[in-house]
Amino acid sequence: MKVSLDKILESMVFVMQGQDIYINKKTQVRIYDNMGEITKEGEPMTYDEMFDEIEGNDEWLCLPTRREIHDWDIMRQFCESIKNDKICDDCMDSIRGKGAFARFKRFTNYYNLREQWDDFQFKAYKKIAIKWCEEHDLEYIDDAEHL
Repeated sequence: MKVSLDKILESMVFVMQGQDIYINKKTQVRIYDNMGEITKEGEPMTYDEMFDEIEGNDEWLCLPTRREIHDWDIMRQFCESIKNDKICDDCMDSIRGKGAFARFKRFTNYYNLREQWDDFQFKAYKKIAIKWCEEHDLEYIDDAEHL
């Protein structure tokens, strides 16, 4: 069975720091472990239930975590892709230090680059998702259109 890139990307977008998301490669059911608050497709479950279901079961895989996605690096790559030197420098300044994500969002809005950023981020996330599928020998359906 092929996995849906759209489901994988949807999970990657919403994964938070410290959260793990597991996907069943046959059914595509997802289990979210948000630092002990565990749900299976929106229904609460206990840690023991989750452990019993996924431990030793090779149908379950952990999706890329926030640390593996590297959002800051994706923002840096976007800044470097900007052809105008001044705007590129402003972009790089926006991602330095504390509050970088909020400043970067204001930057993309100010320079009217939000649509380009969304497209760039989508392509970066899609590349990560495809690499993840390939690393796990999963066939996938390329059904993702945007984040």
